[in-house]
Amino acid sequence: MTEPHSKRRFGHMVPPDTADWDDIYPENSKDLVEEETRPAVVESYWPRDESELQQTETLIARELGNLSVEDHESILFDLHGVNSNNNSGETERASPSSQLLLAEMRNHLEAIPNKLAYDCAKQWNSAYVESEQFQMLFLRAVFMDPRAAAERIVMHFDVKSELFGPGEILGRDIKLSDLGPNDMITLRSGCLRVLPNRDLAGRTVVMSSLRRRKIFGDVVTVRRTQWYIYMSLLEEIETSLNGFVTIISHFGNTTWIPDMGFMSAIQRVRRSLPIRYLGAHHVYDDIRLRALIFGIKWLVIPGRDKFRMLDHYGSPQETKFTLQTYGIITSGAPGDNHTCVIEEEQSDEIAPSHTKWLDQRFVLEQRREAIAAAKAAAAASAASIEMNQVNPVSLNPVVPVNTPGLIAVPRRLDVLFGKGKQAREHVGNVRCQLFVEMHWDRYNKAGRQEKTNIATAIVEAVYKSNGRFLRRYEAPGDKGSAQSSNFWIEVDSLAARDKVSHFFRQRREQLARARQNGEAPETSDANGVKRTLERLANSNE
Repeated sequence: MTEPHSKRRFGHMVPPDTADWDDIYPENSKDLVEEETRPAVVESYWPRDESELQQTETLIARELGNLSVEDHESILFDLHGVNSNNNSGETERASPSSQLLLAEMRNHLEAIPNKLAYDCAKQWNSAYVESEQFQMLFLRAVFMDPRAAAERIVMHFDVKSELFGPGEILGRDIKLSDLGPNDMITLRSGCLRVLPNRDLAGRTVVMSSLRRRKIFGDVVTVRRTQWYIYMSLLEEIETSLNGFVTIISHFGNTTWIPDMGFMSAIQRVRRSLPIRYLGAHHVYDDIRLRALIFGIKWLVIPGRDKFRMLDHYGSPQETKFTLQTYGIITSGAPGDNHTCVIEEEQSDEIAPSHTKWLDQRFVLEQRREAIAAAKAAAAASAASIEMNQVNPVSLNPVVPVNTPGLIAVPRRLDVLFGKGKQAREHVGNVRCQLFVEMHWDRYNKAGRQEKTNIATAIVEAVYKSNGRFLRRYEAPGDKGSAQSSNFWIEVDSLAARDKVSHFFRQRREQLARARQNGEAPETSDANGVKRTLERLANSNE
């Protein structure tokens, strides 16, 4: 027998063996509104029964029908990863239209009244608040709408002040050291984590686990954790360009339902961050949770974003295959085909990829603090600083000025220096080798200057696809250490051209060996590259 309506409260734990529609959904408006006068959906509770669920679905379908064909197709393409906003690979900084949009956005910013937190952040660190790199995040997030970007920037600092307080913290990035003990428990729990693989369209995939939130996170710590993770991910320009996809896992959670205040608070943080939201997938195996999911879609998710939210009912195995149809790679860390991110949510253990990501963030932030301390010491003293006291990222002349220091995770189309399997089978390396194969005949017959031109053209092709040429970072005095080898650093265009020339030399050697072994020289290397591509494709299935 269930509790009387007057005693039950939204969000209470309900024993699984007694849960039914009345147990798992709240009643808190039945005493406020007569049954016959109740509207289809009251904005203080989720749908409470099958009838209200059907009414909510009807309202959503009606609003979906009001979309234009173009808008409907655009959302559908985004969900499947078909749209691509970075095919040209041209840098936005060089685009006149981007500069005009930035100028218009800044005009809108100046016209917005009552932006106390924004003004405070600007006083503390105007270089941070007004930097082109920072402001472009917000333009991309709202599909290059200057007015919406200006409004989101103001909201960004309002919410940042709510979460972390006023003061100098508003004028810089949030660090792990800014989080409290409870925040760190929530962060390490994996209730919100980035998956080890981007989807097939290059979007970053973030998983949210309601089961883990129930155990580890109150609304304050979850919001602060949410802020830290998303803003950390946005340090990679590829993440900002390609956008985010989220998976919300309800597996293992049938006894706790977040209330409207909880979900609205989480949604407020999301709307304040410069994230380009392209799709959300709710996965669940308890049909009663469908009412919660549709309630969130109708009452919490704003505007057209609600149509980017899909629900997938079924077992973890069924859900795994469904997500794959949307281009989401459900295998674990790269090279590990025996784990599944959905199955990891069934375990009480924290996903190893999440622990590794946090450890890398800790090392990266420690090194950044060391750089900042060394720069401060240099400014305060005329004495020269020894190279082993300063991270060479800030001093090495071969690194472009606009390169963001240490790189924890290479992009898909980056070309990696090195002789190991990781570099040999990285997608960017294989693609670069294909370029070499395509230009081999011309290169082999060319003089020195034309060979240089061909290698330069291949380097430019990598750059235009947002790829980089990366070598392992080694701090002075740390050569060979496991810690320093976790990071990469971008090389200059001359070193990149040498790498391409090295690929051509490798091909010459491979063809010479093929002739010695009696193989067909015109196809031997092509077959090898194609086999590598097939292995990479199979590992992403």
